[in-house]
Amino acid sequence: MTRTVKVLLCDDSGFVRTALRQILEPDPGIHIVGEASDPYEAKDLIPKVKPDMIILDLEMPRMDGLTFLKVLMKKWPLPVLVFSSLSTRSSDLAYKALQLGAMDVLAKPTSGGSALAHLEPKIKQIVKTLGNVGMRTNQQREELLKRRLTSIPDRDWPEPASDTVCLLGASTGGTEALRSIISHLPVNFPPTCIAQHIPPVFSHAFAKHLNEITPLTVKEAQHGDRCDQGTILIAPGDHHMILRQDRRGYYVSLNQAAPVWHQRPAVEVLFRSATRCQPAKTIAGILTGMGSDGGHGLKQLRDAGARTFGQSKDSCVVYGMPRVAEELGACENMVDLEDIPIYLQRLLAHPVSVPA
Repeated sequence: MTRTVKVLLCDDSGFVRTALRQILEPDPGIHIVGEASDPYEAKDLIPKVKPDMIILDLEMPRMDGLTFLKVLMKKWPLPVLVFSSLSTRSSDLAYKALQLGAMDVLAKPTSGGSALAHLEPKIKQIVKTLGNVGMRTNQQREELLKRRLTSIPDRDWPEPASDTVCLLGASTGGTEALRSIISHLPVNFPPTCIAQHIPPVFSHAFAKHLNEITPLTVKEAQHGDRCDQGTILIAPGDHHMILRQDRRGYYVSLNQAAPVWHQRPAVEVLFRSATRCQPAKTIAGILTGMGSDGGHGLKQLRDAGARTFGQSKDSCVVYGMPRVAEELGACENMVDLEDIPIYLQRLLAHPVSVPA
């Protein structure tokens, strides 16, 4: 039986704290053990109420959320959900928060209480997941993030076969996992499309930061963008991304159709769309994340001849999406995060799929 998750709210807005309490407290699996209007109050409360996780705003008086995260991860390493208004500037802050140890980011709606109520299923899912996954100490987290493969020289990578495309899907913990993988990919890597569960605006900041750590071109996808070799397209927040193909090659279309598995963008939408292109020339992987998104689409791809894999349990922040994919028989192999670049290299060298 899943235990009750004890939550501490840290936000300078009394309205937001009240709204979150009204959304979360009726759930028997969640208990709000404290509220703080700034990090100083939160620091006093943590030893007293012993929360399992914290919902944290980033822009607060007296001490900002990033400064508090640095203190938190050293003294009380706890799972943190960043819940903040995401402008262009604050999206950069949110990305830094994930690098400092926050586990997920959720955008505050701009239209008040009714919009907050629409987030109820998603907030509850995140809170229950993060409150039960536990948290590595900051030292353990730093050691994990440093477990990187030595960069593989471009000459060791095979030239991708014509029409090869790579697809990746991720949720909680995915921004750091993708950063680890992409930092080791060569400039001649096949066109790549990524569906990461991510809020609007933040997807642009995420793509911008990834673009700074790789010789490839990483950008937030726009409707009609071509998928070229050496280019990585990130699905925009609140938009599904669909892979399409014409005589010139691959391109993407975007839409705001209904969420799938409570997500938009949904990994499932991207993966299923690839089955209508050339699945036998597709590499697809599902990374850390909560829920079931992407598993059935990955199974369809594998059945159609795609090379597929999932991130291993021990290297995931949340072993939800990869677990479902593994149970469905959608993955040829489960691969440790630090080994995924070399695994991709092998798949490019040996593009014939293994029957499920």
